[in-house]
Amino acid sequence: MDTQGEKIACFDEAAEEWQIKENNFWRPKVRESNYDAGRKMATYTPINLSIDKDLPAYPSIPMICNGAVIALNISARFRHVHQKFESVCQLHKLVMSGAVKPPSSAEVREVFAPHMTYKMEVEALVYHMRRILDSLTQLTYLITNKEGFSENKVIACNEIGRVADLKIASNDFEAVLIGNGNEYAGDPTGFLATINSLFNSFKHCLMHEESCILMGEDAPTIVSYHAKNNNHNNEIVHHNHNAFHIMMGFQDNVMRIINNQKIHQQINA
Repeated sequence: MDTQGEKIACFDEAAEEWQIKENNFWRPKVRESNYDAGRKMATYTPINLSIDKDLPAYPSIPMICNGAVIALNISARFRHVHQKFESVCQLHKLVMSGAVKPPSSAEVREVFAPHMTYKMEVEALVYHMRRILDSLTQLTYLITNKEGFSENKVIACNEIGRVADLKIASNDFEAVLIGNGNEYAGDPTGFLATINSLFNSFKHCLMHEESCILMGEDAPTIVSYHAKNNNHNNEIVHHNHNAFHIMMGFQDNVMRIINNQKIHQQINA
């Protein structure tokens, strides 16, 4: 304390004594991220995604894929996300009940490890969320860039990460996905940036494994660590999200993007 943090006490194992050394040790810079959907978790309600009532008529790619089949798969995957969420909630209750304790390394083949199954179900939940958002991104590109795709057959923007951190839309494609403050609704909660960083932490970051036994006590949580581009000199994001809020943010943004797609089709009919 007398050195104002410029020096620090370190234990020298060879000398078996404490020594005062320069406080120049590397330390990670960490920020905790807690997503808030903007309403209480108790308001969560499962919803359906109807092909006839909710989804627009998606364009097909001649000789490649049928827009109606894509819509069918998005609807089915949306229901699957809700099923995965129910599984996550049930596994959380099982872990918190203590009915089955985490196994030792010697017992791992014989004993069910609910805490690890919980983490893997959480990863599967986020994957399917991201899969739907990426599909909606590609469909949005087809809807807003008909002429460009017709000429070169390239979907130039194929995943939600391309727009997740944008603050202002510069074209119709971006406006449909993130909003423009006018006809296209935006998302004030920052869900797209959160789910993109969370998904990338699962996919790319070795230190995600450090979160394998971390979960909320009162409610299921999604916990991970993310260093962008795996550069640990960058700010490390400690993801610690209430799973109900992530689920509600997912629902809100899927429906928002779909409604924006419909508006674009109406304007350009």
